[in-house]
Amino acid sequence: MQIPIKQPPKSSAHNVCGIVRHSTLWLKPETVTQVEFLEWTGADHSRHTKFIGLRDDKDPRKVVKKPRILPH
Repeated sequence: MQIPIKQPPKSSAHNVCGIVRHSTLWLKPETVTQVEFLEWTGADHSRHTKFIGLRDDKDPRKVVKKPRILPH
């Protein structure tokens, strides 16, 4: 599954995790960051994310989101 680059919303404010954000800066992927996280939220956000490092060996245009693994 490939994640499309999201375009800026029509309004300058949008809702992320129940908080209205203003002056959002949208970027195109140019680097790959490796992170660890505890779980996915119901809104498909990563919870308790920990930065591991940058990955120079990966092409950002070829990176895909790993599918969510649901508990049995």
